Amino acid sequence: MVLSPSSRIFWNYSADPDQTKAPVNSLLPALGSALILTILTEYLVLFIMIRMNWQILFLYTILINCFTNPLLNYFYLFISPSIWLLEIGVVLIETPLIHHLTRVNWRYSLICSICANIVSFLTGSFLMRMILT
Repeated sequence: MVLSPSSRIFWNYSADPDQTKAPVNSLLPALGSALILTILTEYLVLFIMIRMNWQILFLYTILINCFTNPLLNYFYLFISPSIWLLEIGVVLIETPLIHHLTRVNWRYSLICSICANIVSFLTGSFLMRMILT
């Protein structure tokens, strides 16, 4: 079965109308977990690198990642370019967002975005490797 956004199983509904229990291995819980993990890891990196109110920085991290993470997952799952190309795109999108929200200079916001995405990518890769093996 091809998993597409229009398929009912993608949205955690059963493909069989008589079946009342949704499939356990749905894509949405995995994407939600990945988003939460990304927010937490990138927040920790940004908290170390940018000295500002932690609640506001956490809110900014949530806003930035709720914009970039779904885009990355959509392109990765349905268009399938290189993950490295996607990560570069995410860094390029996050850099001006970090710059405008936190008021740090452009170069430092680029460094923060690169560091946050490297840590997030490595954390996710490590956890996926542990889960799948």
